Amino acid sequence: MNRPIFSALAAVLILCSCSRNISYQTDPKTIHDPRLDVSASLSANPSDNTASVTLELKNRTSLPVNANCIMAVLQTVETFSCNPDEIVPADPVIPAGKSVRYILTFKPINSSILNRRLGVSGDLRKDYFLNLNFIGFGDGTTMKTNLHFRLDKQAYTDYENRFGIEKFMTFADIAEKPATFVSNEKAYFIRTFAAKGNPHPVEPYILLSSDQFILDTVYIKADGYSIRSNFYVRLNFINKSSDYLMVNLTNILVQVSGSNYKPVPVEQITRMSNEREQSKDTNVIMMEQNGRFAIDLKYPVREIPKEFRLFLNGITTTDGRKYFYDGLLYSNTGNFKPEN
Repeated sequence: MNRPIFSALAAVLILCSCSRNISYQTDPKTIHDPRLDVSASLSANPSDNTASVTLELKNRTSLPVNANCIMAVLQTVETFSCNPDEIVPADPVIPAGKSVRYILTFKPINSSILNRRLGVSGDLRKDYFLNLNFIGFGDGTTMKTNLHFRLDKQAYTDYENRFGIEKFMTFADIAEKPATFVSNEKAYFIRTFAAKGNPHPVEPYILLSSDQFILDTVYIKADGYSIRSNFYVRLNFINKSSDYLMVNLTNILVQVSGSNYKPVPVEQITRMSNEREQSKDTNVIMMEQNGRFAIDLKYPVREIPKEFRLFLNGITTTDGRKYFYDGLLYSNTGNFKPEN
């Protein structure tokens, strides 16, 4: 089953897609080894934070050189690393005396916190490193050089101010007491979901841990956050129930100072693999057993709230029974703190 995702962060960044790529300085920019000449550069796309490394390799030996680019590792100062998503050309062999130009496209995870909480990579980093030990020679040895790609301080500040999100981001964490939530939710579940005529219903498994909820057979993760003056809620769902899970996005409300806000209408959602399992309404999702779904909802609040209530009334069974008995209290925990 595919995992459909609509990311408000991605939509914001796509607005910048007309921008030019950012070029990093390379140290060393060229390498003249008796066996191989290397010229390298890195450019990054601020609209989707992909990084493309161009390698010009000239084989100066009488034997083929193996540029096993699939093993290339792009690394940050924080030691987050990734292998390339795309390699052009795919053939790793550089014939004797020949030159090949490789383009390696990476999607680096720049912030493990943002990747875990919101499914985004985080801001581009000022420094990236690439060890050339994936290039092997006929005698069994490899290149030992480590390339350093960097932006100077002013160039990186310009990038942060125009495209960055991390220093303009705040988070809101759930402020409910777990024991109280579990007690109330269990009582609600027994009243709402117990089979009629059963005097001894099975006690449901309810858990609240950090920003994650387990409601018997439905797993939900809810994060509140803001970027600059925009306020969002990110929701992740996993349906383990044998019944369909209904998610009506227009009924997922945020309450601030007594006023209720509906999310900005979602115009397009990536569908699951089986279209007949879906509602024709863009803002209604039907999830079958083991289905997964993630979405960022934007709310038109007047200012970023210090606290708010999240009403998940739009999460129901097919016959309309709600999974949450009441709204959930969230409190703003302040500015995002990057790992570096």
